[in-house]
Amino acid sequence: MSSSRQLNRILAVVCFIFFSLGLVTASIGPLLGEFSANTGASLAGVGVIFTAFFLGALIAQIINGMISERFGLSPLLIGGAMLAAVGLVGMSFSRSLPSLLGMALITGYGHGAINLCGNLIIATNFKDKRVTAVNFINIFYAGGAFIGPALIGLIVSRVKIGVPVFWLGALLIFTSALIMMRVSPGRIEPAAENQTLSIQKSALFANPILWALALLSLFYGGSETGVAGWTTTYLQQSVSFSLERGAFVTSGFYVMVTLGRSICSWLGTKLSGVQVLLATLTATFVGTVIFVAGYSNPLLSVIGVLAIGLGYGGTYPTLVALTSAIFHKSAGKAVGLVISLGSIGGMTLPSLQGVLIDNSGPRPFGFIIAAQTILMLALLGFARWRMSRQESAVQTVSE
Repeated sequence: MSSSRQLNRILAVVCFIFFSLGLVTASIGPLLGEFSANTGASLAGVGVIFTAFFLGALIAQIINGMISERFGLSPLLIGGAMLAAVGLVGMSFSRSLPSLLGMALITGYGHGAINLCGNLIIATNFKDKRVTAVNFINIFYAGGAFIGPALIGLIVSRVKIGVPVFWLGALLIFTSALIMMRVSPGRIEPAAENQTLSIQKSALFANPILWALALLSLFYGGSETGVAGWTTTYLQQSVSFSLERGAFVTSGFYVMVTLGRSICSWLGTKLSGVQVLLATLTATFVGTVIFVAGYSNPLLSVIGVLAIGLGYGGTYPTLVALTSAIFHKSAGKAVGLVISLGSIGGMTLPSLQGVLIDNSGPRPFGFIIAAQTILMLALLGFARWRMSRQESAVQTVSE
């Protein structure tokens, strides 16, 4: 098999894995009420599932980021997929809160390994089109995330339970791991890089650009997970939507995420990574303005959620692609840090948002999302300023 053919087959399998992962990840929010009933825990207590899930992802991303250069990305991706499948089945059968959180931790570990290694395999081997390629595989994640809540709404209306979606997701992820073993039995060496702007390995964790991107990822992870996870509950409390209608709006959110990634996949051929990232965050900010202004208005609330989804679409894939380009000499560690901070955001901020909704009602939720978006724009501005200074320094030395 030629290298080009092998990479195309791996691209197809990564797309399949990401689709399956999106399907189950987006299903967690609409299933919170069912998990609460199964375990006898309060809604706020079950909301800690986000903390457990992203704690597992964080552990995976730290570990895999550090060892990926030694062991290769494909074996770590396959192992993560196996663990995710086991954890999903365990979550669906959990009847106590500790059991549910333990299985969420295992699922999160698998999610983190898939997320890091899948994105890195594509980003480091499609270097000339990394923004387009990374957005492309994440289109499939968003597509699965659209189908998951929609399936729950459909299944709940007929059989009154939604956890069969987890069984389907586990089967798909496990199958994709077996296929990955077939098409990528060994280590894949990243394609050679030739970048003007690059960071030496020794200076990696002291570089302010990396930390600005990592903090941006933290706020993005908390914001995106919060909107996806709490939209159903928010709409139930603010505009009296049913569970089924709220779940379908959550699916609509992921339709817009998919559309946003499709647009950014195209924009990646026209604009730089920084420019694409600025476009996504600007669209997100517009969406938050509509969301906040439309409180208690069903139409504006839904439009705001959908607009935020459109902005979110390309933010994460473009951030990963941009990080791998700037820090290509140690992409595993750099992208691992950025994704890890995103997991910390997803681990902590949605749980705090759940406590706030439980105690103060849904209204402050929109203001939190708006504040996080403003912080992300400020961090991107800082990173771009530092990159401009570094580019100027490189040009001065070369002259």
